[in-house]
Amino acid sequence: MKFKLYSVNGASTPAILLLKNTISSSILSNQDENVELFHSNEMDSNIIHFVFHIKDEYQVGTKIGGSYFKLPISQYVNAFFHTKMGYFFAEMQNDSYLDNIGSYLETKGVFLNNCTFSNSILLSLVRRLKGSIKSAEIRNSEGEEFYGPMKMFEVEEKVNQNFEIDYLSIIADQNFISIYKTGTVSVDNSSKDYLKRFIEEVSDVLENNCS
Repeated sequence: MKFKLYSVNGASTPAILLLKNTISSSILSNQDENVELFHSNEMDSNIIHFVFHIKDEYQVGTKIGGSYFKLPISQYVNAFFHTKMGYFFAEMQNDSYLDNIGSYLETKGVFLNNCTFSNSILLSLVRRLKGSIKSAEIRNSEGEEFYGPMKMFEVEEKVNQNFEIDYLSIIADQNFISIYKTGTVSVDNSSKDYLKRFIEEVSDVLENNCS
């Protein structure tokens, strides 16, 4: 699964905790809304799993005439909220869905703040996940980009030379994990037990350090 990470400030936490009790009895009972909370459950004492329903549609048209027909579809987006650390992991299917979910949450009094990862956070995530770096994308102070296979010590050397890390690809516990400076993480394991541990470990590293 691929996630975009957000921080939720303390003032919004009570609202998001109440949200899990406000699931609509029918999908999109308000037909003017594109987003509705479809499901929620507590995975453990610290993590709430939300499923948002997105009302979307396929649009098919012609090259010259421009006419088109619409085919309604339903999309479902997973999200996980760490109640203690205040981090919101939203499944990243596309940016528009995330924007719509963010707007929906704002109507409920929940405000999401984009996370970005500094060099130190990126390297701390690798260490905490007990991962081995396989490749990296870095750039120097002049904006020149370098991408390719690298080891941990090589990345650390570049950081000491004032390089910025944009992306890391690692292997941890036989799982492929990608971490981006933009606050996006992906992991090729969607089992419940693994995701709980993954969210806990990432949130612990980010505690009060998500900019």
